[in-house]
Amino acid sequence: MWINDFKKEFKDKFSTGESILSQHSHDESHHTWILPDIVFFPENVQDVSNLLKFANEYNVPVTGY
Repeated sequence: MWINDFKKEFKDKFSTGESILSQHSHDESHHTWILPDIVFFPENVQDVSNLLKFANEYNVPVTGY
């Protein structure tokens, strides 16, 4: 499954904690909340590039926050 590969690739740059997922599942709009699978915390442009390459390879959607 892609999540296990993600964890190996990005080690400590993400969270799957319930409170973090909840914080990133909504905004002030009326849209229904949807919990993400993972919240990624890039530290630089290379991290973002690597994330997008990974997401493309595994066909995983990415939503900026």
